[in-house]
Amino acid sequence: MGILNNMTEPTDLPRRMRDVTAIDPSARALQIADRWHSWGDIAAGGEVLQTVLGSMGASVPGAGVAVVMRNGASTVAATVSIVASNQAILTLSDLVPNERLADTIRAVRAVAIVANPQDWTEATLASARDIGAAAISVEGDDPSTFAVIQEAGYAAGDLVGRLHPGVALEMMTSGTTGPPKRIPLTYASLSAALDASRHYASSAEEPLSLRKSVAVVALPMVHMGGVWTTLLNFAEGRAVAMLPKFQIDGWIELIREHRPIVANVPPAALTMLLDRETEKADLASLKALTVGTAPVSPELAERFEATYEISVLTVYGATEFAGGVAGWSLADRRKHAQTKRGSVGRSHSNVEMRVVDRDSFAPLPFGDVGLLELRSEQLAIDSADPDGWVRTDDLATVDADGFLWIKGRADDAIIRGGFKVSAGQVAETLRTHPQIRDAAVVGMPDDRLGEIPHAAVELENDADIDGNAIRGWLRDHLSAYQIPAQVLVVESLPRSASLKVDSVGVRALLAEATG
Repeated sequence: MGILNNMTEPTDLPRRMRDVTAIDPSARALQIADRWHSWGDIAAGGEVLQTVLGSMGASVPGAGVAVVMRNGASTVAATVSIVASNQAILTLSDLVPNERLADTIRAVRAVAIVANPQDWTEATLASARDIGAAAISVEGDDPSTFAVIQEAGYAAGDLVGRLHPGVALEMMTSGTTGPPKRIPLTYASLSAALDASRHYASSAEEPLSLRKSVAVVALPMVHMGGVWTTLLNFAEGRAVAMLPKFQIDGWIELIREHRPIVANVPPAALTMLLDRETEKADLASLKALTVGTAPVSPELAERFEATYEISVLTVYGATEFAGGVAGWSLADRRKHAQTKRGSVGRSHSNVEMRVVDRDSFAPLPFGDVGLLELRSEQLAIDSADPDGWVRTDDLATVDADGFLWIKGRADDAIIRGGFKVSAGQVAETLRTHPQIRDAAVVGMPDDRLGEIPHAAVELENDADIDGNAIRGWLRDHLSAYQIPAQVLVVESLPRSASLKVDSVGVRALLAEATG
């Protein structure tokens, strides 16, 4: 059983970036805070970056350029420049402590590291030096200020080891198809995803021109949703108004200012808008919100739709898939919202999907629940299957009309407001603390973020530490979104007859402790 939508010929994404910035260099392209940057500003900043790379002989196709992905004009200019030059963006997170950033720098094969001044510390400079990459500093709101602050240290003959042919983005996955890892997203994958995104459009592709509408980007650039939404809109000739950091009042102001018909938000925004009793007039331009970084309950979607008369179009995707692979179109939502309640929509063009048995991996008939498998040129990861199927860790069912329902996870992932947290990884980190004997981490419901990690720990006999101190210690070892909202110290963790930690019992303890 498989579902496949119509095939399309992928767009040439690098050429698209070059063409769109040249249409009218004086026109507005990017708004951050109250400042507008023109297409010419973005292109000029990119030219400065390529000149800097050229000075070290590295302004060549495939060159790996690592970028700390902050929501700012310099990051956008670097992104557009690297894509337009057919080079590879090796993404680095701005959400981690500097010590973690230094560690991640050592793991990339880059000719240079691009970061804002606050990211350059003794530790991060040492990491760049250790891997032989140049350190390039740029002011966040000024894309013309790319400058080398530490020269590259690699030998001329070592450039080939820092090339990533055909790769557009190398991103850290959230773990949909396995443990988190760095994964290359090719230009072929992104170009196919660009065309597949027209699943949501009401009309066919139009000749390239600058659009009058402005897209509001609320997601972080380090997340696939943020960088992809920016590239997608730029490729369509549409200016972008970007929030430096998601904040609901700032988002509403941008919606009122630009009056888009469709906007993309994290699921938590739906709850925020309802809880603050946002006026319908503030959102009057919107016909739909696309929501795709985390699951959305049918109850929340329906409550939002009933309150604001705005369709909620969920999208199913992952970094490994180069973005969304399934989702609701506005037409489908209006026709099937009740009969397909809880579905995440239908597959995009170029995407085939099926469900297989969890043990035998044999394909299952429509309506049965099993592991979701996908097949598409858009997918960014190689398949071990000779027929090209990629197996996910999501439990799903597909009906005869091609609608997909996600029923849960076959792994330990906790989806916190769009970021996937490995419960096992957090528990393993907790166990490295010298005063902790054992730890368990589970996801607990949260009205705003959908689910958040909570932890319970057993201490060593002579330990003298509380949950708040443990959370403080974790800040030096994990990203902010991975840190449990609660660390409960218990005399002993609940265990099964085989002495394995009982996650149901742990969840009950944590629920009781939080009242």
